[in-house]
Amino acid sequence: MPSVLRRKTGAPLSGLAPLAAALVTVCALLALAGCAHVEPPSGGPEDKTPPAVAAVYPAPNAVNVPRDADVVFQFNEWIDRNSVRGQVLLSPPLPGRLRAEADGDRLIARPSSGATLRAGTTYTVVAMGGLKDLHGNALSQPFPLRFSTGPALDSASISGHVVSPARRGSLVVALYRADDRSRAEALSLRDTAFSPTELPEPWRELPAYLAATDSLGAFVADGAAPGVYALFAFDDVNGNLAFDVGLEPAAVGESRITLSSWGGAPAQALYLAALDTLPLRIAEAAFETYAADSAAGTVQGLVSVKFTRDPHPARAAEAARYFVLPENGAPAAAIEAAWSPERGAWLLAVPALKAGAPYRILLRGRPDFPGREGLTETDTSAAFTPEVPDKKDGIKAPEWKVSPLAPPGASGLARIGSLRAGAAQNFSSSVPLSRTRWEALAARLEALIGKDTVPVALRPRRTGLLSFAVDLPRPLRASDRLELNLRAAPGTADSSARTLYAGSVPDTNALGVLNLPIPANRQDWTFWAVPIKGDSAQEIPLERAGGNLKASAPPGVYRVQAFLDRDRDGVRDPGSLRPWIAQEPFAVIADTVRVSTKGEMMNEK
Repeated sequence: MPSVLRRKTGAPLSGLAPLAAALVTVCALLALAGCAHVEPPSGGPEDKTPPAVAAVYPAPNAVNVPRDADVVFQFNEWIDRNSVRGQVLLSPPLPGRLRAEADGDRLIARPSSGATLRAGTTYTVVAMGGLKDLHGNALSQPFPLRFSTGPALDSASISGHVVSPARRGSLVVALYRADDRSRAEALSLRDTAFSPTELPEPWRELPAYLAATDSLGAFVADGAAPGVYALFAFDDVNGNLAFDVGLEPAAVGESRITLSSWGGAPAQALYLAALDTLPLRIAEAAFETYAADSAAGTVQGLVSVKFTRDPHPARAAEAARYFVLPENGAPAAAIEAAWSPERGAWLLAVPALKAGAPYRILLRGRPDFPGREGLTETDTSAAFTPEVPDKKDGIKAPEWKVSPLAPPGASGLARIGSLRAGAAQNFSSSVPLSRTRWEALAARLEALIGKDTVPVALRPRRTGLLSFAVDLPRPLRASDRLELNLRAAPGTADSSARTLYAGSVPDTNALGVLNLPIPANRQDWTFWAVPIKGDSAQEIPLERAGGNLKASAPPGVYRVQAFLDRDRDGVRDPGSLRPWIAQEPFAVIADTVRVSTKGEMMNEK
């Protein structure tokens, strides 16, 4: 347990006198030497031990702490002053920037010049995990210190997990006032003109409380005053401990969570995603010519559409909401819409267009979240001009190839994967499959399992016409090799046969079994496992077998997660800031589950 330092000049509390004397001596020697900077000592074994907190001021859970008090963390070794920025969190935050600096083995935090802590308030100051010693060893786990400037400590709290697919900074959880009276008080600190009845705006508003997560994303926000709060989380990429819209991934939690001194708030789980306060819009549109009619002066092809951020997959695939607008004339509806992994864009099959004429592609309605109350519909469009390619280049025919497509996971995004044992195998194509091409593909595709030619049947998948399933007459088994051959490329003059795909099913001896009971309160949820350590790089959907969740998985350590698909669209909706729409409930079922080829499965915690 850390010792306690005195704030004012004088002898420290018992147990720290030799340490304080040594510190004074070292500081005096450094001053006499005129040392401009500190370097790690040379010689001896390499230091790989992270720093540890040895003493603090104020004392943990102290009350009636002076409002002008400096907060001090003393470590068992010197701290790299260059690692301090963005690594000291004050909750509740103050309007001005918190001043924090390393002084040898001490970390000192104080409000900005001229400011003081608020009276009668419970504060938590956190030394974040990014703090480093002179050898570059990070603290790793945050160290919180709680105290009060009043006679008592507030004790309302909330805990949970924040999951980030690609963490770049510190994960921070924020609580915003959501009840009128307490929110009006919080807003007055910023001298804003917001109405207390509005929902929070994290890109403009000061949070009521902040909390940091540990290395696994777990958090505990305690010391809050009882009240109603909105929950928010973000990845603090630039280290300013504030949410920067457009730069930092975030998660929108429930907008009204009641916290009380006796607890009762359920554990929360938030999944970070790219968020924006502005409506999603088409960023650019381009035309890809696949055929030209010189006599009519028209071209046929695809409109490639890219958005300002990822749209809702199910809604962006609704072709009936896209329209081609000529400069003069009636709009025409798009025929098909599908996502192209190769191009990283949405492809629209459209009617024949006049070459060289200007057009706009219009999307009616905002393709973020279908079926949500209070969402304002927003149209978006972008210009493009279909052209006939130069004669020397010619018109490039579509390249026919397919790649194995693992079933969409809980994220709703298609994932490239390897073949798995089972009757149906899912694939994606590099070109959109119009009705004509679909019928031609189904008629000309043949499959080989090993050396045996087998009949196949095709069916489209809901994710769009770039994705389809191949139904085989018998399930694939371990080590089976599958080839898909196209006797002629549909829609082109090329009649040569080609192999579209060749691959083998992994040996089941190299797989383990993940088996967990379905939590009693989450019977209707969707479950999947995300690898933390091991050879697998794919999230694995978990199937229901009686009262258990099961899946074959490569050896490694996994985190098991789940979400409640409220709108039954198979996609986990990440939430929206404007209007405030909470993401679909998300939960971490097990932190670290180990899978081995011996059939063993255990929770490491």
